[in-house]
Parts: sequence; structure tokens; C-alpha cells
Amino acid sequence: DLMPSLSTIPTASVAKALQIIESQPPAETQPPEGPPAASIPPPQAPGSSDGPFVLAVAVAEFDRLRSRVKDVVSQCCTYPVTVTLQDYHSLTEWTAVSNDTLMGEVGLSGSPTSLITAVGEHLLSLVPHLESHSQQHQQQQQQVANQTPVSPAHGPQESGASVWLPRVLGSVGSTLLAKAAQIERLSSGGLRQLATDLSYIQKVIEALGGAAEIVDLTTCLDAMQKQLQPKGGAQGQPPARDQPSADG
Repeated sequence: DLMPSLSTIPTASVAKALQIIESQPPAETQPPEGPPAASIPPPQAPGSSDGPFVLAVAVAEFDRLRSRVKDVVSQCCTYPVTVTLQDYHSLTEWTAVSNDTLMGEVGLSGSPTSLITAVGEHLLSLVPHLESHSQQHQQQQQQVANQTPVSPAHGPQESGASVWLPRVLGSVGSTLLAKAAQIERLSSGGLRQLATDLSYIQKVIEALGGAAEIVDLTTCLDAMQKQLQPKGGAQGQPPARDQPSADG
């Protein structure tokens, strides 16, 4: 056996060997083989190079969501008008016979229909509601502005009734024009009534600061009304196209 046993090794030799081992510095661990450390790029902070792109995407998404919110608010405010005007095109007032001579003598143009009056009252009731929403929104924007810089494009000046109301008024005007276009027959009295309704809504929209999209149609109806008045005769009868034929 080539390996000697502990009993054959002198004790002094063992002690001397231990002293030599303890006096030597510990062996250094060899690093694993691989490319030099200088060739490995240092880790970068997350998103440091993509910051501008991520910010642009976030701003675009914010604008999309803000536009969607405006659409939802406009739809919620306009929905009662859509329901109210559901049967507007089929009112009996459009074919009713009115006393045009009496109306002309007293200088009256009639009163708006109950449906149109309800629409006007609804629009007027939106003002305090949207103003209350505006105050809450501005307070929230102010809290955000105190913590994070807010760009002018997204500042509180764009919030509130100044944003919501014009969209609602434009939608109401478009809805009313669409329903008026569905009216199939108009007597002279019906034409007068329609002109009165449109004129009423036009005044409400203008009073609330909206763009009156129905002004052109109102002017057209006034011109048609003047053309139809001579055809009605002295008794204020509707135009000939609304009169039943002699054959029944």
C-alpha cells in the first residue's frame, strides 16, 4: 500500500505540516470561463431609452379615453331628447288645418308643441347639472396639478360645461333635424307649427351658447310658408295637395 497510515507518520511532521498549511493564504476561486467583463454592457434602467415613445403612447391613449368620455356624456345628456322625439314625425299637428287668417291678423306664430317644450326644458336643466360637474372636475384637476405638472392642453380650462354643453346642443339639433326630415305630409298649419318648433329650439340653443344648426332649415320653412299662404285662400284652408279630391 503506497498511502502511509497516520501511525507511521511522525507526530512532529504532522504538526509542522499543519503549521505550513495554516500560514498559506487561501486559494482564490477561479472565475468561470467567458467573455471579458468589459465586453458585457452594464444593465440599463427600465425604459430609459423608450421614455419618449412610452410617453407619446400614454398621451395618445389619454386623449382617446377623454374623447370617449365626452361622447358618453353627450349620449347620456341627449338620450332623453331622443326618447321624447321618438314619435315627433307622426304628430297630428303636421296635417292639421289652422286658421291662417286669424293668426296673421293677431301676429302670432303659434306655440311650440309639448314635445319641443319638453326638449327645451331638458336643455335648460342641464346647465346647473353640468356646472356642478364642472366644479368637481376642476377641484380634481387642481389636486393633480399640485402634485404633477399639467400641460396646457389638458388643464382645467377644458373641463366642465364649456366642453359638454356644445356637444350636447349640437347633438340635439341634429336629432331634431333628422326627425323633422321624417315628416311625410305638411299642411300650411303643419308647416307653420314646424317652423315655430324649430325657431324655439334655435333660440334655446343660441341662449345656451351653442351653434344653431337649424337656422338654415328655419329660414327655408319661413319661405315655404309665405309661398303657401296665398294657396290657402281667405278661409285659411291647407294647400290643394292636402285637400281630398272630388272623387273621394
